[in-house]
Amino acid sequence: MNDNGSGRSTVIECHQVKKTFVQGAYSVPVLNAVNLSVAKGERVAIVGASGAGKSTLLHLMGGLDQADAGEISVCGHALNEQNEQELACIRNQHLGFVYQFHHLLPEFSAVENVAIPLLIAGMNASDAKAKAIGLLEKVGLGHRLSHKPGELSGGERQRTAIARAVVCSPNCVLADEPTGNLDAKNSQQIYELLLELNKEIGMSLVVVTHDLELAHRMDRCLEMTNGCLHTLG
Repeated sequence: MNDNGSGRSTVIECHQVKKTFVQGAYSVPVLNAVNLSVAKGERVAIVGASGAGKSTLLHLMGGLDQADAGEISVCGHALNEQNEQELACIRNQHLGFVYQFHHLLPEFSAVENVAIPLLIAGMNASDAKAKAIGLLEKVGLGHRLSHKPGELSGGERQRTAIARAVVCSPNCVLADEPTGNLDAKNSQQIYELLLELNKEIGMSLVVVTHDLELAHRMDRCLEMTNGCLHTLG
């Protein structure tokens, strides 16, 4: 990881990133030369209107899609230079993902869902299960270990998804509207959990959100307009 001039190493670096979507005969520019640097442990919120390109940028930063131009690096790895297997390793080792909808595997229990990234990383099953149990207990779900997603409430499913996102101690968690499907009480609990884990694990946190209350609790709040990022005061 490179030093970003603030004394903290840089986890994610976006330089002049562009993305255009083609719909039939029309081209729709979404990102226009976006620059963003995320330091180790930093909390960054990205707000903006629906369709402004917030989620698109998050997907590019996570190596889930490819930019048309510009460069994105994660912990010093240039994403455009990686093949699919290498990108999968970068995601597993350095990144965690939380979405508006939990994307838990319905046929597996909470423990099994959280343990999956550890198994992918090569940890043996008993150690992976033990670590998953410990993390689920930490997020208040020690009594729901064997429950499948369909047996959990919305807030419980999202806490399970957060446990899965951080189980490999990632350098950065990318969260796309993590409370967009929850009521106010559960949203507040998810906010607090993310901020607590940010401090304890030392992970960076990039959150796309419409919730300005959450956004202004971050170290920086950026707004996506006209395909570019601007600091929101």
